[in-house]
Amino acid sequence: MIADRFGRKPIFMVAMAGCCLANVWTGFAEDYNWLLVGRLFVGILGGTPPVAAAYISDVTTAEERGGYLTHYQAAFFLGMIAGPFVGGLINQFAGWRIACFSSAGICALNFLLLFWLPESLQNAESCSSCCRRSKTAPPAVAAAAAATAEGQPEAQPEAQPEAEEGGSSSASSGSSKGGLAHWSSAMWIIGGAVFLQNVCFTSLEALGTVYLQDHYFNGDIDEATFFWTISLSVVGVIGLTISLFFYTRIVKCISLKGCVLLGGIVCTAALLVLGFPTSRYVFLAQLNFIALGENLVGTSGFTLLSLCVRPDEVGIAMGIINMFWNAADIVGPLTMAYIYEHVDRNLPWFILAGVRIVSMCFL
Repeated sequence: MIADRFGRKPIFMVAMAGCCLANVWTGFAEDYNWLLVGRLFVGILGGTPPVAAAYISDVTTAEERGGYLTHYQAAFFLGMIAGPFVGGLINQFAGWRIACFSSAGICALNFLLLFWLPESLQNAESCSSCCRRSKTAPPAVAAAAAATAEGQPEAQPEAQPEAEEGGSSSASSGSSKGGLAHWSSAMWIIGGAVFLQNVCFTSLEALGTVYLQDHYFNGDIDEATFFWTISLSVVGVIGLTISLFFYTRIVKCISLKGCVLLGGIVCTAALLVLGFPTSRYVFLAQLNFIALGENLVGTSGFTLLSLCVRPDEVGIAMGIINMFWNAADIVGPLTMAYIYEHVDRNLPWFILAGVRIVSMCFL
């Protein structure tokens, strides 16, 4: 929402500068409370993925958006390859403080590169002015939303009047009234699905290292942490490969909703297998299946959301989705960590598989 008022570029720059300072603070931490404050600010200032998705939405048409969001997802997985691997090596040979300072240096480099990034918001505003004059969403958006979601060919020009009359754009149903109440139920449904999906993902992140330590490394935290960082890098390779070479083809075959369903099934099956510990390499294989599923669901979900609202509302919509995402960051690790420590160490995976099934029902 702030990015809609002040622009995407200023938010990126403030976030990068703040993350740089927060990582430096973390690197100098002398006790737990100091460390916690540093990580708190990293979390607050690191919520830029929805702004990035909104930026892409500003500068692309409805027909182009899915492809560019796929590239965005590929960049995310490229970071997952390099980040854990390099960070793990730095931690192993130079210590965690140097890893924090290295992260701060990357943020500083990003901050400098952002000076050459053009502001995108004016593109969305020019499009939204047309929407307000016509009291409806752009026909191309409505047609592309219906066609892409169902896996049909893109609508032809002669079909546009029908799209306008039938209320096919859920973003336009009263969007001139203002406020959030008028927004489509589709957006809130996607938000609920994102919340449940991220409960699973953040719980896996929180429990991954300790689960490896307890089941496969006889309590050796250093070995478990190193294996976890290598595992995340392998996950990044799989995610990058899927994003660059397979995602678009899969969407053409089974549609966006089909991708959400397939990804959810794959994640659910992998979480169930994690509940039956066998070996660290089976654990690694299941992580990769989860990465495949999350890739299909995440990219498709962002694309569906961008087609459910007007171009000038994408930033607010992404901000609301990020609110659901951040709520899951709190709920997932807290609840699953408690169950892991006080109830059963395998039960969280079965619960998360059930949560994943419920999230599929939302979409």
